[in-house]
Amino acid sequence: MVQVNDDKCIGCKMCMVACPFSVMGFHEEKNVSHNCDLCGGDPQCVKICTYDALEYAEVEPIEWMVRMDIAEKPPAAVS
Repeated sequence: MVQVNDDKCIGCKMCMVACPFSVMGFHEEKNVSHNCDLCGGDPQCVKICTYDALEYAEVEPIEWMVRMDIAEKPPAAVS
């Protein structure tokens, strides 16, 4: 989950421009960006999705370099 540090955010909104999913928002009163907070661990989007297309699951974090190695491997050949 991405969290915005309100103490460091200068309100430039560049994160909103860069986000390919348009999930970044802006808190006008605080003049800082904000992001989905997963409804405090109980995401309502998962509950409301009648097709069960969304899932909220705990995952084991893996190291950044391991993720890059996995991403850079060519896809397995189809036999």
